[in-house]
Amino acid sequence: MTSHTYDIIDFDPEIFVQQYWQKKPCIIRKLFPNFQDPIDADSLAGLALEEDIDARIVSFADEQWDVHQGPFTADDINENCVGSWTLMVQGVDNYLPQTKALTEKFAFIPHWRFDDLLVTYSVAGGGVGAHYDEYDVFIVQGMGQRRWQVGHKLNSSHEKLYPHAHLQQVKPFQPIIDIVMLPGDVLYIPPFYPHQGKSITECFNYSVGFRAPNQSELLQGLADGILDNDLLTKRFSDPNRVITHKRSAVNGHDIFVLKQLLHQFIDLDETDYLLTEMLSKTYHPIHDEYALESPHSSSEMLRMINAGLTIAPNLGLRPLYPEHQTNEFFVFFINGRRYEADALDRPFFERLLNETKLKVTPSERLQFSSVNIIAELVNEGFYEVLD
Repeated sequence: MTSHTYDIIDFDPEIFVQQYWQKKPCIIRKLFPNFQDPIDADSLAGLALEEDIDARIVSFADEQWDVHQGPFTADDINENCVGSWTLMVQGVDNYLPQTKALTEKFAFIPHWRFDDLLVTYSVAGGGVGAHYDEYDVFIVQGMGQRRWQVGHKLNSSHEKLYPHAHLQQVKPFQPIIDIVMLPGDVLYIPPFYPHQGKSITECFNYSVGFRAPNQSELLQGLADGILDNDLLTKRFSDPNRVITHKRSAVNGHDIFVLKQLLHQFIDLDETDYLLTEMLSKTYHPIHDEYALESPHSSSEMLRMINAGLTIAPNLGLRPLYPEHQTNEFFVFFINGRRYEADALDRPFFERLLNETKLKVTPSERLQFSSVNIIAELVNEGFYEVLD
C-alpha cells in the first residue's frame, strides 16, 4: 500500500487537552475527513503470522467467547475466525511505515506517553465485550461502521468478569456516549471508562494508545538502572543513636532517615536520566533490521554532511531526553541506549529527535564528536539516510 496523509479539520489540540485529556471521553466527528485505511485485511492477517508480533483473535459464537493468541499459521486464522470475530494486531506502527503519518497526528501528547498502534479488523458483530483500559486511547474509525458505548468512570477495584481466561470484561453499564462511528471519526477514552464496540459492518479500527507507568514500574526501572550503574553507595549512619528498650521496634526517626536516603537519590540529576532511559525503552527492537552491513566511518559521514545529508528515524524509535539539562553534555536516549553529545550541538540534536526528517549541512558547524554520534545512529539502524 502507498503511504497516506491525514489532514485534520477543525481540531484544536490545546482545547482538547484542557477540556478532555484524562478528564472525560469525547467523540470527534470527521477528524480525518478523507480517511483512507493504511492497511487491508490480508496485510493485517499477514502480520499476525509473524513470530515476533503480538496478535490475537477474539470470537463469539454459540454464546461463548473464545480467544486465540498468535503467532498464527494461515490454517489457525481460518479455523479460529468463526462466528462474530475480531483480529487484533499490536504495535503495527513498528512494522508498517504507512501508519506513521496517522500516529504523528497525535504528537501533541509527548512521545514518552505514546505506546503503540493497535489495528483491529472485525466482521459484522465483532467485538471484545464491555471492558475498561488503564490507559488513554484514541480510536480512529476506518472502513465500515462500529457502534461504541462508553459509560461513567469506574475505579480500579470494580468487579471484573472473565468469560475466558484471556479476556477481561466488566458488567453491562449505562452509556453516557452511544454512537455509530463512520470513517474518519475518532473516539477518545480516558483510563477506567468502561466501553464496548460492536461492528455493524466489516470494519477497521486504529487504536492509538498511550502508556502511563505505575509506581511499581517506575521503581523497577530505577532499580534496574541503579544496579547497572552502581549509583547508590551511601549507607545509613546513626552517630547520635540513643539506647533502646524495645529492640524489635524501628523508631520514627530511623524510618525518617531511611526515607531521606531515598529522597536524596530521587532528587539527583542522574535520576532524571534513569527515568528517561527507562521511558525510552521499547519492546520492539526492530531497528536491528536496519543496521548497516557496511557501516559508515565518521570521516565518511562528515563528507556526506558536507555534501548535504537528509536523515530520518526508522520505525520503532523512541527518542527522548530530559528537557532540563545544564551539564557540558547533552544527554539523550533512543530505545534505552544513552548518548552524550557536546552541549554546543544541543539545538541540532533537539531538532533531530523531534522532527520526522532533518537535512544536515555544513552550516550546522557540528563538533566532530557529534558527527561520530550521527554515524553511530545511522550504522545501528536508528536513522536512515534518505536519497
